[in-house]
Amino acid sequence: MKKVLLIIFALCLVGVMILLVVKIQEKKNDMMLTESVVEKVPQIEVYNLKNEVVKLNDICTGNTIIVYFNTTCEICHIEIKEFYRLRGELNDSQVIFISNNTNEEIGEFIASYNLDDSQFQFLRDKNYSFITSYDIPTTPFTLLYVDGELYKTYKGAVRVEQIIKDKNDRKS
Repeated sequence: MKKVLLIIFALCLVGVMILLVVKIQEKKNDMMLTESVVEKVPQIEVYNLKNEVVKLNDICTGNTIIVYFNTTCEICHIEIKEFYRLRGELNDSQVIFISNNTNEEIGEFIASYNLDDSQFQFLRDKNYSFITSYDIPTTPFTLLYVDGELYKTYKGAVRVEQIIKDKNDRKS
């Protein structure tokens, strides 16, 4: 009887371990690079902080990094610091931050990190056209376009060094 219970316990333990490994791998895959269905920058309208319409596909030329962010997202705060710290390695790329937050919230975000004079561009997706075009599941959500073609998408947190590496690998 003890052997049977011991075998049942061992099988349950193995089953739980397998389930945990599968769940961890699923989570890891969600955080890894994925391909998007939008290969070129979509022809959508977003707004600059003066409420002027900007056609995204008109401003995204060459190498472009687009980060969809939220001003209350802690990971977004960490990433903006990294983008700013590594801005010298991004001179050959446009870096565009898009949010559906209000102009005031985005302005406060910019001011809190002294980004007024940065090379980064901040836009507002007030009609949610960007978020629906890409079916964005979480913030941050980052897209890397190299020579106008989508190369990688990153769901959730990503090291800015990885984006730079991917961009440079693609160009090589």
